[in-house]
Amino acid sequence: MRYRCIQVLSDQLWFTKDKEYAGEVVIPPIVPNENWLFIYKSDDGKPAYANAVQFTQLYTQGEGKNV
Repeated sequence: MRYRCIQVLSDQLWFTKDKEYAGEVVIPPIVPNENWLFIYKSDDGKPAYANAVQFTQLYTQGEGKNV
């Protein structure tokens, strides 16, 4: 799935606001009551974990919706 970064924490140099990343939701969550994403390739070229509140999921036409 594709995700757009909407918020970057001050110590996260490996993400860029408004940039799209490929990744997936981590199940089970790393921390209870929080959703986390596993990003396949961050800006430094390495995989990374991020809190899902920092991202918004992007959909292509007909994906994830009942059309």
